[in-house]
Amino acid sequence: MQLIRKRSLALLLAATLPFPAMARDVIGADEEEEEEVKPPPKKAAPADKAPPPAAKQPPAADKADKATKAPPPKDGAARPADKAPPPAEAKKTAPAAREKTEDQIEKEREAAEEAALKKAEEDARRKREEEARKKSDQDSARKAKKEEVGKGNLEAARAERTYKRQSKDSLLTLKLRPGAVDANLLLEMVVDARVILAEPDPTYGDQAPMDDAVLFATFTNTLAPPPKDPKAKPAALAPTVTYAIHPLGDAGSYGFHASLPSSGAWTVKLHGTRKDGKPVSETIPLHAAVWPPPDFEQEEKKNAELGGGGGRRALED
Repeated sequence: MQLIRKRSLALLLAATLPFPAMARDVIGADEEEEEEVKPPPKKAAPADKAPPPAAKQPPAADKADKATKAPPPKDGAARPADKAPPPAEAKKTAPAAREKTEDQIEKEREAAEEAALKKAEEDARRKREEEARKKSDQDSARKAKKEEVGKGNLEAARAERTYKRQSKDSLLTLKLRPGAVDANLLLEMVVDARVILAEPDPTYGDQAPMDDAVLFATFTNTLAPPPKDPKAKPAALAPTVTYAIHPLGDAGSYGFHASLPSSGAWTVKLHGTRKDGKPVSETIPLHAAVWPPPDFEQEEKKNAELGGGGGRRALED
């Protein structure tokens, strides 16, 4: 189709041009052009492009330097890790790292020991506080019980009081009835006399009855009662009175009756001799018309220290 259009165009030009030679030249030119327009033959797909000619190779030393240097990263690309130290430097840093680790372990060990020590001290402190609290509670309970018992003992002491006196080789126990002493009141006194043995006796143990003793009780007025009128002179002391103490039916048991002529502070001295001739002498305070007596707790404590006073259990055969 293209050829036909070109020939039509040539004929049109030949008709218009003045000279046929010019038309022929145009037509011939078209034919030559037609021959040149032939499509080229198809060629096989070209192989991969050959690499461009190699650039000039640098010397070996430059290659080694370039190999050790990494190219700079592009913008946004991850940067390479720090260059590892050379072997010689790594050998130097290894002991330092190990020393740092050992130092850290030592610090942790010291911290653990310090924490354990603080915990032990805290536990010991809590234990001491707990023991102190328990002791305080026990003391409070003991004191309350003592006060309660003391009240009961004080009421019981109105009916009967007990006094104990011990020397190197004798023990005297005086029972006073009634315990609340008053002036001109008949008093009953029973004395249990014991001999403290150096060697225990098969029958009586280490305390044997003090038989066949000659005993007396001497009452001495040490303090007169205060006068009712503060301006009045204090009353004169009552005269001293001595009573004989008689043996009773039980071994080592003696008794007598007495009365005090006035109130105030008195002492009763139990004295005499044993059958072996050794002296006996003990003094006991009395408070007439005074209740509770000021020496009550002291006497109760002394009684508790000296025990029952009846001697140890007899030795068995």
